[in-house]
Parts: sequence; C-alpha cells; structure tokens
Amino acid sequence: MWRVFFHLLVYLGSLGGDFALTREEAEVILQLNRGYTRDDISKAYRRLAKEYHPDVGGDTQKFIQVKRAYDLLISYTGGATRFILTHHTLFTVGRM
Repeated sequence: MWRVFFHLLVYLGSLGGDFALTREEAEVILQLNRGYTRDDISKAYRRLAKEYHPDVGGDTQKFIQVKRAYDLLISYTGGATRFILTHHTLFTVGRM
C-alpha cells in the first residue's frame, strides 16, 4: 500500500514547477544517446532510480525528474501508463 501512496506523491510532486519537460531535456536527464530503444530507456531509468530513490538516501527532486523523463520518453514508444487526477478521482489510462 505504501508503494501506491509513494508513486502518487511522486506524480503529484511532478505537477509542480516546470511541468513542460521537452523530449531533449528528458534524454539529457536519462543520459541517453540518439538511437536509443525502449530497453535503453528502461535500463537508464532503473540505473538512475537506484541512485536517486529516496528509500536509499537519494535526492527526491532528482528522482522525480528522472521519473518524469522516463514517463515522457516511454510514452513516445507507445507504452505509456498515465495517471490523470480529475476532481477527486485518480484514473489510470494506458497500458498496465
């Protein structure tokens, strides 16, 4: 249950500040070179998540940036899972 709560907090935290992350910024955050694959995106995300995850003493804001970059780039590959918060309901849209 705490994992669901944590991911909701990460999502809600990503709504603040500069929400409009570009594809190029996401590539830089995940340290990807041109010609990357969906597998490369996942590997980069896992590597950086291990480093920045708050449960291992990492920087929460940096982890949120990494998560947002991952979500953006993975959405370009057609496998997006998005959380949409409308009024008081959280909807999950996309592939699970």
